[in-house]
Amino acid sequence: MLDNRSTLFNVAVTLIILLLSSLVRSNTSKCSSGCITDCLTDYTCTGCSDGYDNDTSCLHCTLYDVFEPIGDANPLYVKEDGVCVKPKNYITKVDYLPDSGIIHLEPYKHVTVEFTSETPYDRGPCVIRGDTQRNYRRGFWFEADKDAYNGTYDKIRMTVLTTSGALQTIYIHCSDTPKEDSNVNCYAQQVVSPNSESNFLQIPIERDSDNRKYYFWVFIEEFKDTTLDISLDPVMVEKDLETFKLDQQKFDTLISTNTPLRVVFNNREEGKNIFPVCAPTFQLRSIFFNVEFASNYSLVISTLEENRLRYLQEYGTDNNGSYWCISLWEGKRFGALIKEGNENGLVVRLSGTEQTSSRFFCLMSQEQDLDIPVSFYAICPNHCNEANGQGYCSKEELKCLCKESYGGPDCRKLCYYNGAFTIDSTNKCMIGTIGCDYDCLCTAGYSVRNHLCVSDTCLSGNKLDIEQCLRGSEGCGVNCYCASGYKSKNGYCILETCGNGKRDGGEECDNSTNCNFRCKCDEGYIWSDKTQKCDTTSFPVYGWILIAFGCFLFVIACVVIILVLVLKVNKRIDMNVVKLQQPEYYYNILGSISQKPSKESKFLISPTELGFGNDNHVTEVFDTRYEKITLRNYSKNKYMMVIFHTPNNPKYVFHFDKQVEIMYPNFEKETVCFMTLHCTSRIRDMKINYTVWFSKNKSTLLQIAELLKDKNFESWSPSDQSEYQKLIKNVIHRYHNNITIITEAASSTHLDMDELNVRENPIAEGAMGKVFVGSYRSLPVAIKRFRWEDLDTNEMEDLKKSVIQECLIMKKLRNPFVANYIGSVTYIPQVSMVIQFFVLGSLGEYLLKSKPDYIKLPYKLKLKMLFDASRGMQFLHDNKIMHLDLKPDNLLVNSLFAESACCVKITDFGTSRFMKKNTKDKERGLGTPLYLAPECFDDEYSNESDVYSFGIMAWEVFYQEEPYNNLKSLFDIKNYVKEGKRLFIDEKMPLTLKNTIEKCWKQSKTERGDFENVSKNFVKMIDEADNWGELDNGVNYEEIKNVIERRNKRLEQLLEDDGVDEK
Repeated sequence: MLDNRSTLFNVAVTLIILLLSSLVRSNTSKCSSGCITDCLTDYTCTGCSDGYDNDTSCLHCTLYDVFEPIGDANPLYVKEDGVCVKPKNYITKVDYLPDSGIIHLEPYKHVTVEFTSETPYDRGPCVIRGDTQRNYRRGFWFEADKDAYNGTYDKIRMTVLTTSGALQTIYIHCSDTPKEDSNVNCYAQQVVSPNSESNFLQIPIERDSDNRKYYFWVFIEEFKDTTLDISLDPVMVEKDLETFKLDQQKFDTLISTNTPLRVVFNNREEGKNIFPVCAPTFQLRSIFFNVEFASNYSLVISTLEENRLRYLQEYGTDNNGSYWCISLWEGKRFGALIKEGNENGLVVRLSGTEQTSSRFFCLMSQEQDLDIPVSFYAICPNHCNEANGQGYCSKEELKCLCKESYGGPDCRKLCYYNGAFTIDSTNKCMIGTIGCDYDCLCTAGYSVRNHLCVSDTCLSGNKLDIEQCLRGSEGCGVNCYCASGYKSKNGYCILETCGNGKRDGGEECDNSTNCNFRCKCDEGYIWSDKTQKCDTTSFPVYGWILIAFGCFLFVIACVVIILVLVLKVNKRIDMNVVKLQQPEYYYNILGSISQKPSKESKFLISPTELGFGNDNHVTEVFDTRYEKITLRNYSKNKYMMVIFHTPNNPKYVFHFDKQVEIMYPNFEKETVCFMTLHCTSRIRDMKINYTVWFSKNKSTLLQIAELLKDKNFESWSPSDQSEYQKLIKNVIHRYHNNITIITEAASSTHLDMDELNVRENPIAEGAMGKVFVGSYRSLPVAIKRFRWEDLDTNEMEDLKKSVIQECLIMKKLRNPFVANYIGSVTYIPQVSMVIQFFVLGSLGEYLLKSKPDYIKLPYKLKLKMLFDASRGMQFLHDNKIMHLDLKPDNLLVNSLFAESACCVKITDFGTSRFMKKNTKDKERGLGTPLYLAPECFDDEYSNESDVYSFGIMAWEVFYQEEPYNNLKSLFDIKNYVKEGKRLFIDEKMPLTLKNTIEKCWKQSKTERGDFENVSKNFVKMIDEADNWGELDNGVNYEEIKNVIERRNKRLEQLLEDDGVDEK
């Protein structure tokens, strides 16, 4: 109870409670529209509505079987206004064309169509990238006879105009494939956005084709009513308009800034389908640009960024509309370039000339639905003096490569070479030193001193941020950089030998007592050959007197500070104390009467329902709340004792100040109950018992309280009972009742172990701990309990703090390709982490023939899994998190179908660090040796180490074999990897995947790249996966479905074995 004299504190408590009770706390987790229950954490709920992929995120529509027609047995679900719905109207068909409802188009005749909620869904001849569900949209089919467009015309143009309703993006797909042909050709496609200057699809007329009809699928993505006017007319040959011009001004900017110009060509909307003059038998999507400049530099045009096959055509034209081919480039790597792992894409160099010339180009692609990023570089001034034999221009390295004794940006004759000047050295500086250019002249702000460039700041006695030391200090050169034999540290130049633990020449000391980082003795110390350390010099008597006087003043100050602190502590409650559990008092109610507080029962306890200011709101975990309670003894001649029997539970703390109150007759006091929650536990309607005792003898009450303290039913002994019977004779009345908690714990990631319904036997076990299956509020979860064996108290506490810190990070990470973190149990020593349970297990369970659930995975599914993993790793690295143990066992399988939005999710990132920090085995590093990068065997870790692990994992996923299975021991693997040797790749592996893997596992980590580039490579590989059908020989799709069914039954069995109810 608070002291009656603490009036000021009581007033403050009242004000704070009023303030806190007025605050509204938000406890709503983000939830998708598909969830049928409240979300446990962001985008994680226990069940999804019909039409949603039941992966607990409920973000994606249920995938239809892409190999079967849409119907009742294979329903279609699409997103309308963000909600997955089952369309009422869709076209039922066997072939890619419907049997009826195709609108016939004729030249110069317009057709009007209305898009309404009744417009049927269907899919066209061209595939829409990304979400498979997007291929089905509301639209109309059209057809046109090729023969109707014969004559002098060379192209036909489908024009679409919105005549009424909402302006929205319109898509046009075209095919010339006959209805009965199963190999559907996407002949052309166009995107017409509301703000686009081009509202048509234009295609060349292919006169030699056997196919005599064009088919068009026109559709929209939004769900607003729209009316379109559509026409299909022949057009005459016309000059193709350039969409971009690189003129002299832009080129001069490239030179002055020395940075590339990046242009994204809007191929989806502005591209045209043509038969290019340099490849007249191929129809390609094309976009035109113009280059016009005069310079002694070269221009490089590069599309390497996107790693896709592109073509570039330079053509000539005249005023009569005639075209002729000048050059054709193909963006495909051959020979040595492939072995070096270069990406696909164009790298074209155009040499500048003294005279301005206008050159016309056509950028071409077989992919019609992708924009094309192009980078323009200005490189190689003076053409690298190649005519004089001094060097040559490299378009791959984007610079001049010079011969011996030549250098600089243009391969000029070096004025300083091999340590000697080749010209008069007067007032010249040495090339390669700070501030010296390639003409041996100092740049602005520098002047020459002893053939070195010295900054004006250095000459003035100061130094620039990039400079190392002050001029004139020990070891500092005239240019404010450390001289030979010295190194820079903390703004000083110190001997290179400083820090090796040996007292070398020029050093006063090295790593000894009272020795500073400059290998000099601290002030007041000198080197002693006798003690081999820096010892104190002789000290005068008056110095000791001053020190003694100073110590006296220090002691006086400490006493004053302690007194002040004691006074302050007496005036306020220690918040650290109120978060601690209180002693247990034996709740002995034998002979006691259950009685509510009232005047008749001679006592008052009010309130008896505690909301702690959150009666109508939830209470956050770890938030300490309090509420005042009034106690009154109505008796006129008896002492009253109240004991609050607080629950001793690590999930929460209820702390009374005071826990035992003894009150004089007819007296009133206030006490405060503090509540601190350690997890999201069910506390509403929880009861806290109290007992009330009346006696005329205060000493009796004190003895009873002392007897009951630290006792419970099990520890209450016969002797305690005997003593209790003696004391109880002096107790006149005894009552008992309880206080009710009327607030609730906020939803959080700090979970209550009793709500996890953990199955008794683990489903997996490893060096770091055991994994159990359970359910949390009906959601199947995996519980990972860390091993604590062989750890002392300090190590256990460190490990607990590390896990808690990691949990704080993980709860902020939400990504489709990272396993959902549900929470952790941290209020007991046995810390556990809880994540969503994946019924399909880990990818590692399917790869090897030795595994019970081995299946041969389709090539496209392998690529999709690796793509998902790379995107998840890109997300982790963007958030400054290294995985450190990337392998198939740490990829949880969400789907075994490549068309799914997410096939795998990353798990167990960062947990290996806990074991590394606390292990007693000094040789134990992070990660699994099979996947470790060379530098990791020396305990050097980085993002690039994860990239290396990904390369090994990608090899394993492709071949479905264990890496290094021909090596006998982990020691052999370590040596094999550190020597630069790698796993064998045969001709069966597609080239793009081979190049990606080989780049990932480069010996030098600086050459491996990052996951952003890896992800880009996989986009292209997935697009081309259908071209590698031979890799799917032996794939059994029925077996894949059987595995999924067995896994679902296994989960049901696991949960039923221990009586866990999923409902």
